[in-house]
Amino acid sequence: MNITVFGANGNVGTLVVRRALDQGHQVHAFVHSRDPFDPHPQLHVSAGDVADGDAVNSAVTGADAVISTLGAFRRGTGAVLTPGLRTITAAMEQHSCDRLVILTGAGIRRPAHRNTPRTHLNRLVLTVMDRTAVADAETALAIVAATTVNWTAVCAPTITPNGPDLYQLTDRMPSLLSNVPGPAVAASLVDLATHPTTEGPVVGIHTRTQDPA
Repeated sequence: MNITVFGANGNVGTLVVRRALDQGHQVHAFVHSRDPFDPHPQLHVSAGDVADGDAVNSAVTGADAVISTLGAFRRGTGAVLTPGLRTITAAMEQHSCDRLVILTGAGIRRPAHRNTPRTHLNRLVLTVMDRTAVADAETALAIVAATTVNWTAVCAPTITPNGPDLYQLTDRMPSLLSNVPGPAVAASLVDLATHPTTEGPVVGIHTRTQDPA
């Protein structure tokens, strides 16, 4: 399978790329600046801006699925997810690439979805901490929801660098006080890209041994 990963040089993005390669997939890693990867016969790396239509079009060409691990906001340059996912979904529609998996935070309102008290509480806390990042993520998901792309967003709490790759996806959002290992998040994103079965377009990720209630 051909998978394009945006935000590939981030902490989770690098794990996603390596997991996809370990599973035998062809991977196009789109990075913003540095290339953190060793040479691999099934890996192609390109650098660019996710708001650059030509660069994104080139990265999406030939892809069967796209994974976004873009951050919601970059200080000094402003919103990242909104222009990035607008450009990515436009390229996907142009190239008939139908599967998109997005990593985002646990404190966002879900488009066209009944949001729970936990979702509202998470959002309130995160809005106080960083209103711009929350607005960027919510606007980006609204843009994706209006496209023809088959998409799933995985909402994660604090992501720790190490740990097992076991995870559970549910319709309930994780608590902001919880955490999930980076390898588990990477596993969920690759699994959803290659086997798109979820409980809905927006899901929460939990460690498998953790009660999501």
